[in-house]
Parts: sequence; C-alpha cells; structure tokens
Amino acid sequence: MQQIGFIKWIKKIDNQLNYGVIKQLIQDERELFFHNSKIICDRHLLDKGILVKFQIDCNQTKEQAINIDLLKFVGSVVKFVQRYDKPDYDFIK
Repeated sequence: MQQIGFIKWIKKIDNQLNYGVIKQLIQDERELFFHNSKIICDRHLLDKGILVKFQIDCNQTKEQAINIDLLKFVGSVVKFVQRYDKPDYDFIK
C-alpha cells in the first residue's frame, strides 16, 4: 500500500546519499529507516523535508521504507509539530 511522508534526516557519505529516515504523515506517523538501494527516483532530488511516496517492507526484522519516489515537488516540510488533536505541518514555497 502506498504511503506518504517526508525525509526527516539523511546520511551522506562522500557526498552520496546512503541512508535515512522517513516520517510517515498519515496513519501512525511512524519513522521508517531507508537505504539508498530502495530509492527509485533521482537520489540527488532527495533532501531533508522533501515529500515522498513509498511502501513499507515488513519482511525484515524491522519495518523499512522501500520504492521511495518523489510525491510531487510542492515544497519542503520545515517544521513538524505533533499536537493532540492533529499534526501541524509548515511548508516553504
């Protein structure tokens, strides 16, 4: 099932994207690890705050994000605030 989230943080080694964490925006708002081998879009387009669509792989010992692709570039999440009634997201234009 397709999920939506944003890149919470990424780790680059020798200026190459290696791995990171995606914050899920709908349902549980889980944080899911991803490896660069699971990215299907141009890796140079991904950075902190970029909105992505992905699937969750439950076959590993820990759930991971796979088939990661740009949702559609509409901006970046610059602040995420968890509230009791609903999440609040700020975007840059």
